[in-house]
This record gives sequence, C-alpha cells and structure tokens, in this order.
Amino acid sequence: MQVIPRIGCAVPESADPRDGDDMAALLFIIALALGGAAMLFRYAHAELYYGTSWAVDVCSASKLFCGHPDYLAYGAVGALVLAIGAGIGRALGGD
Repeated sequence: MQVIPRIGCAVPESADPRDGDDMAALLFIIALALGGAAMLFRYAHAELYYGTSWAVDVCSASKLFCGHPDYLAYGAVGALVLAIGAGIGRALGGD
C-alpha cells in the first residue's frame, strides 16, 4: 500500500498489470446478453401468432424490440466488435 501524504488515503499497488482492464470481457458479456435478448424477441414474435401467453407478455413489454429484434442484434454485433478491438488493443499495448 502506498500512502498519499497530503490526502492521507492509501492507494493499493497492483501486482497484476491487467487489473482493472476488463473492458473486453465486459463488452463480450454485453454482446451475449444483447444477442440472447434478440433471439428471445425474435422467437416471441413468431409465437405471438399462436397466442402463446409468455410471447404476449414479452411483446407487450417492448413492442419495438418484438417487431424489430434486429435492433438488438445490431447492438450485439457492435459490442462484439468493440470487445475484439479492446482485446486486440490490450494485447498490442504491452503495458
């Protein structure tokens, strides 16, 4: 622990240089969540024709995503591209 004299608070020294550099993993999890939501809304939209109760509940919660699940898929692809870019940037950074 390093103590900053003027402020008087302790700042931990990191032993692992990758501590706090979890952006790629976070973006990958966001991409998975958005992709899963897109698949759920796509399937709910298909089941809405048959009057399935869970599909009616899902589509009444968000009519926009039920009609256009591709919007969520676009977000998933964007998050995946950013996750790959963050991973490559971390690998090439060398710090």
